[in-house]
Amino acid sequence: MPVYDYSYQTYDGQRQSALWRWLAIPKFTYLECFEKRAFLQFFMIAWLQLGLRLAYMYLLVNVDFLRAMGVPLNILVPVNAFFFKNMIDIQMTFCFIFAMLIGAGLIARDLQHSAFVLYASKPIGRWEYFAGKFSVLFFLFMALTWAQTALLLVVQPLISPAGSDWWLHFWSQYAWIFPATAAYAVVIAVTLSLMILAASSLTRNARYAGMIFASTLIGAHVTAQILGHSLNMKLAGPALAADRDPDRGRLDLSIGSTLGAPSSRVGLGGDPVQLGRLRGDFEAAAGSSRAIRTVG
Repeated sequence: MPVYDYSYQTYDGQRQSALWRWLAIPKFTYLECFEKRAFLQFFMIAWLQLGLRLAYMYLLVNVDFLRAMGVPLNILVPVNAFFFKNMIDIQMTFCFIFAMLIGAGLIARDLQHSAFVLYASKPIGRWEYFAGKFSVLFFLFMALTWAQTALLLVVQPLISPAGSDWWLHFWSQYAWIFPATAAYAVVIAVTLSLMILAASSLTRNARYAGMIFASTLIGAHVTAQILGHSLNMKLAGPALAADRDPDRGRLDLSIGSTLGAPSSRVGLGGDPVQLGRLRGDFEAAAGSSRAIRTVG
């Protein structure tokens, strides 16, 4: 009796256009992720800040309730541009964790299981493969940052009193926050997505890719701190100053006094040893210039 193999059959579903074929990659990646209970729970935690800030905004417009509770109004943080930027900065932590959980294995697992043969057998090009992998992280990061901030921007004018600044001066003082937060979120999403995809393409192990990604971010931050500290020390080292005879008074030629600001504020401290060396260099340079003019 013959045995028929029905594993390989023709596709009878709706065919997508060539422009949107890459959307199959994020679609099935999200389906796989949300089937995991741990991922779903952590994703809900990432939206917890939105609920807390919505509750804070609601309490902030109910002044009578806050006065009845004895809460001083001067200690409350107003809803302004810093309020929304601070929210995105906090959400960056969740973006970093999701990049480690999802992004580290997007390309590394394909390298480990030689899945590129399957992609090559499908009508998907290189840019479609990259767009699909990139969109998995980009859409997720934008949902965690810009989508939540945009929702707060929509809710704030709706719950504000009619005579508040959000109604009277919305277009002049607050409308620019919407494109600014969108641009900020796009920069964060693109940067983190490209970095984790680059790390994932360097190894076949998703854990190693996560370690490369984390070490790169932490190393870049530490390097920036070291360079900033060293450059600040170099700028604060030599003070451009010269002294006169103490009996006739002191002539302060520091950069701080020239600009009308104290030397300590611009980082030009007055170390006597360095000032003495610098004054000697100035006197030697002045003597050399006089000698050159005499010879000329």
